[in-house]
Parts: sequence; structure tokens; C-alpha cells
Amino acid sequence: MPRIIRFLWGDISKTELKKFAILSLALLCIIGACEIIRPVKDAIFLATAGKTLLPYAKIASLITLIVLLMLYAKLVDWLEKHSLVYFLNSIISLFIFGVATILIQFPNIHTQHSFAAKVTGWITFIGGECSIVLLFTLYWSFLASSMDTTTAKKGYPLIIAGARIGSIVGPIMILNVMKIGIENLLFIAGTSILGAAVFIKIFAAVFPHSHEKEIQSKATGAIEGLSLLFKHPYLIGIFLVSVLPDIIGEILHFSMLFLAESHFQTPDKIIAFLGVYGIVVSCMSLFLSLLGTSFFLRRWGLATWLLLYPLIISAIILYIWLFYSLWAVVFGMALLKSLGYALDQPCRDIMFIPTSRDIMFKSRGWVGAFGARFARGISAGFVAFFSNLGNLIVCGSLASFCLIGLWIPIARYVGKTNNKLVEEGKILE
Repeated sequence: MPRIIRFLWGDISKTELKKFAILSLALLCIIGACEIIRPVKDAIFLATAGKTLLPYAKIASLITLIVLLMLYAKLVDWLEKHSLVYFLNSIISLFIFGVATILIQFPNIHTQHSFAAKVTGWITFIGGECSIVLLFTLYWSFLASSMDTTTAKKGYPLIIAGARIGSIVGPIMILNVMKIGIENLLFIAGTSILGAAVFIKIFAAVFPHSHEKEIQSKATGAIEGLSLLFKHPYLIGIFLVSVLPDIIGEILHFSMLFLAESHFQTPDKIIAFLGVYGIVVSCMSLFLSLLGTSFFLRRWGLATWLLLYPLIISAIILYIWLFYSLWAVVFGMALLKSLGYALDQPCRDIMFIPTSRDIMFKSRGWVGAFGARFARGISAGFVAFFSNLGNLIVCGSLASFCLIGLWIPIARYVGKTNNKLVEEGKILE
């Protein structure tokens, strides 16, 4: 193996490389689809319901997700992890196809202000939000259950680097929304989600040993994952170090959306702008994943990153505060998101590797899915209170610095606990 490859990613066997490639292709399909769904649902909601209701739509998606997570916990009990992928991917694809069909039947719905148009906007937004979070939760849990910590430090960066290609292709399609059409973009997204299930089917056939963690647990309640979460301080710590940066990021995201809505006047232009933003984030995270993630994690470890990330975000907030404009927020968000995808996301999932199957899928679901919605709900309430952009950036920055002060000692605890679990070979149950 070339020396530069060993330096960047460590010693990787051909079998491991094949494993990482298949998982990368599955995640590529998921991220590509989500990069299409995310701006489309935002634009449809802004056009049909209006920006003033956006914070309340975020809160509504949080409430909806709580119910869906209870159903998800039961599915984890009933289905093997591969079957769970096939089932959820099929349901979500049908929903996406349904929205696309409505847009075909009513092509001018975004210009209408009827009750039916508003309902369509709400359903599209809430369904899209929940679909994105559930897909990410499911696939990251699947990845964590398919490798150990040592393998993950080598494989996660390559999986993410490959998947970032999907996050570039998706926004490129978004940029051509006027040629392709919103409804056709949704059909592409739904098909891509089904394609991810096909790659998981291939993975299960090529690597049947991935079933070794597939022992079915006894039937549990719908909130078993939440019970396990509060049972262990380590899991509460993971929840907090995952949620706190998301709250900060969502406040900045609201600012960017509001500024974009004022700068661009139509849904097509807003979608195109968000497409460019997505491409920038994806290129930055692809570069970091290829050249920095594996090297950083193998040399300095997870605990170091957990402490470094809040310091980097502090610098980003200070920059935006001093040079506040649409493009300053875009730059800050692009840096925050690219670091999140390239380094923070792998670290969040590596933290779950020394845990049981129930924790990995059920508690991971609450941390990843509910945690993300909780962050958006908190930030939505904050934005609704400080709806003026000037007040939002000042008060949002101050609130973010307070959260970072809480974040740092928790990150230190989580990093030390993870190192102890890995060194002693223990599994948290």
C-alpha cells in the first residue's frame, strides 16, 4: 500500500476497502436524496405557508418525530437491521413520490394561498424533516453496528468522503431545478432512497458476518431507547454534545434563510441559492474527509476533537458577529457544517460503538433524530421570540457563547469515558 495512503487512512485491507465502498455508496444515495429534499421542502413551505410560520413548523416536526420514534423503537424489536432499512426506505420513498405526484397534478400550487396549498406545504415540510432525520439515524446506526472502533477510525472518513459526492450531485441537480422541475427532483430523490436499500442488500450478501450483532432483544416498550438514554450519564453526555452544536447551527441557519428570503424573491431562486451553498459545504467536507479525518482521529483521537470543536465554533460566531451579512453567515455556516460532516459526525457515531444493540439503534435514534429535532425546536422558539434579524444575531451570539461554556466540560467527560470503555473492552448495556 502506498505510503501516502497509510499516512492518511492507515493500513486498509482489500476486504475492508470493499466493505467501506459498499457502505459509502449506500450513504451516497441517502445524502444525495436528502440534499434534494431539504431545500425543496423549505422552498415549498415558504411559498405556500410563509416565513413567519417556519419556526412553528419546526416545532410541529419535533412533536411528530416523537411519535415516529416510538414506532421506530418497536420496528427495531420486530425487524433485523437489514430488514429495517428495506422497510423504512420503502415507506419514505412512497411519501416522496406522493408529494411529487401532487406537484404534477397542481403545478401552480406554490402561487396559491388556498387552504389545500398550505396543508401541502405543512405536510411536505414536516414529512421531509422527519424523513431526513430518520434516514440519517438509521444509516449511521447501521454503520456503527457494522464495525469496531479501530475499523471505524479508518473506514468512516472514506465512507463519508464517498458519500460527500452524493451531497455534491444533489445540489448540482438543485441548481438545475428550472430545467428538471421540482416534481422530477423529488422522483429522483425517492429512487435514490430505494437505491440505498439495494446497496445494503448487496452488503448483507457479501458480508454475512455483519449479522453477528443481529441477536434479537426481548420486546420492549416504545420509549425503551429514551429509558436507556437517561440510565447512563455517558449517553446523556453524548446527547448534549450532539444537541448543543445543532442548536447553535440552527440559529445561524434561520438567519441565513431569512436573509436569503429577502435577497431572493422566488422559490426557484431560493432553491438554487441553497444548492450552491450545499455544493460549497460538500466540497469542503469532502476535502477534509479525504485529507484530515482519519489522520486526526488516529493521531489525536476522539476526545481531542470533542474539546476542539466548541472552540472553533466560538471563532465562527465571533466572525459572523463582527461581519454580519448574508455572505458572512454563508461562510460561517459552510465551515461549521463541513467540519460537522467530516469530523463531528464520525465522532458522534464512534461514541456509540462500545454500546449494546438496543442503545446503538434505539437510544441512538433519540440522540440523532429527537436530538436534532429538539435542537431545531429550541432554536425555532428562540428565533420566534427574537424575530428581528438585528436582535437575532446579537442575542443568538450571546446565547451560543453560553451554550459553549456548558458544552466544553461535558465534552471532556464524554471523551474520557469513551477512552475508558474502549481501553477496557467494555460494552455499555
